[in-house]
Amino acid sequence: MRLRKGMVLGLTTVALAGCGDQEAYDPEAGTDASTMFEEGCAHCHGQEGQGKFGFLLSLEDTQLAEEGIADMIANGTGIMPAFPELEEDQRRDLARYVTDL
Repeated sequence: MRLRKGMVLGLTTVALAGCGDQEAYDPEAGTDASTMFEEGCAHCHGQEGQGKFGFLLSLEDTQLAEEGIADMIANGTGIMPAFPELEEDQRRDLARYVTDL
């Protein structure tokens, strides 16, 4: 049992390697939400929000409203970095994009 927990923890750590280390992401004004997602989010959340390796960090079936997602983008949470460089309208557009995935 202890070995299994250790293996799960180790695999999770490897799977998440690189996530949470995002350098400051500051897209130009007018950058569309799909481009922002591809450049700033997909490396952890997957190209279509399916999560890394299909389940970790999945955005599918999120229960958060757009406002909650926008707040999470601005302030980060857990291993997710904050993206304070994004303007409020960029965060709102990105949050809307995420809810439509």
